Amino acid sequence: MYSIKIDYNGLTFGCSEAAYQAAKCANEEDRILFIGISGYDAKKLGQQVKLRSDWYVVQLGIMEEILRIKFSKPNLKKQLLNTKDQFIAENNTWNDTFWGIVNGYGKNHLGEILMKIREDIK
Repeated sequence: MYSIKIDYNGLTFGCSEAAYQAAKCANEEDRILFIGISGYDAKKLGQQVKLRSDWYVVQLGIMEEILRIKFSKPNLKKQLLNTKDQFIAENNTWNDTFWGIVNGYGKNHLGEILMKIREDIK
């Protein structure tokens, strides 16, 4: 949801969430709908688009690609490295146990990807 320019697949988005949600679209033309909107609006819109047929196979790889772009920015790279070897978890209020942890339960894919990227850039 952090506001930062993300260039992904030939388009420029205002945050990584918008880039990720745009990548879901079965119709490439729909991806432009995610340009210039907030992460929260992108999350809502992403629930309304027709998903690409391979989405559940590629979604983790796409999130990692987008986060690698995001954390290539010097200020964010530094912040990620400043977490040292701490466990990173997405604690969210929307009960998403796929990307994060809620009440001690969840797959924490977002945290796992961030820790992987942190290791790679050390």
